Amino acid sequence: MSKLLAVHGLEVGYSDSADASTYALKGISFEVASGEILGILGESGCGKTTLAKALAGTLPKNTRHAMGHIELEGISVSPGAHKKQKYDRASKIVVISQEPSASLNPVIRIGDQIAEVYRANNRWDKTRVREETQALLASLGLPDSDIYNAYPHQISGGQQQRVAIAQALASQPALLIADEPTASLDAETETGIVKLLKDLVLARQMALIFITHNPGILVDFAERTLILYAGRVIEYGSLRDVFATPLHPYTSALLGCMRDPSNSMNSRNGGRFPTIPGSLPKLEQQHGCNFVSRCPQRLAVCGEQQPPLIHNASQQSVECFLYGH
Repeated sequence: MSKLLAVHGLEVGYSDSADASTYALKGISFEVASGEILGILGESGCGKTTLAKALAGTLPKNTRHAMGHIELEGISVSPGAHKKQKYDRASKIVVISQEPSASLNPVIRIGDQIAEVYRANNRWDKTRVREETQALLASLGLPDSDIYNAYPHQISGGQQQRVAIAQALASQPALLIADEPTASLDAETETGIVKLLKDLVLARQMALIFITHNPGILVDFAERTLILYAGRVIEYGSLRDVFATPLHPYTSALLGCMRDPSNSMNSRNGGRFPTIPGSLPKLEQQHGCNFVSRCPQRLAVCGEQQPPLIHNASQQSVECFLYGH
């Protein structure tokens, strides 16, 4: 697989605080190949959505600074891109949000919303646009002509998410970023959406970054995973290696919160699922490891210095003093 996206030293800070050291992302580096599924895992508030916006060039106006290097298909782009660069990137990187209703116009019919994307990217006549739109909807399990003429509020949440995916695919992106796309869906619908995305990656050979707080959803889905905590990549590697042998204490704790189908709730923790004590640190924190206050394996040095990034023989990376300093 050829390298599609390379990110090096990405930092994003917001201007909602007087403290110039406030950041949402710091030192983010990773790569994604064409046809690959990368799972980005972390709890709410760790910077997952900010990362998606930085990659797509859609950071909000209150962004104080956006630094680092992003290379897309061999071309350097800026996290805080100018208007032309944002337009060029928009056809290559598309983000699907966790609330499909928020990305769909409530007063425009579904078929027309997808057709609008086709018209913006192709010189097709009306007949061709309608045919392509209907074929795309049908390929995503929405063959009924009533869907084409329906308004978003007239279809289910799962159907809305498929429409949002169709809208994204109409621009023929090289990279699709799915930001918690199944968070508001029931388990059965979630399974269907995940399978659909996996099939699309195989069929179109595009790359997919799947953002989630749920480790279980990445099993048998993503090839590699990146663990994000308080704006930093704390572990990175193949999903099989990370899930089988998590190196960072946060990764171990996060995976420990997964539902175990072989055990009933009553047999574990007195009927409760495991949790990680404490909460995310303030974004202003810059001394030592960000996980130190919640870590059961913390060392004296953890509160004084930022851990180094360690690589092992299987290309698994971890930011932790437990593996040398």
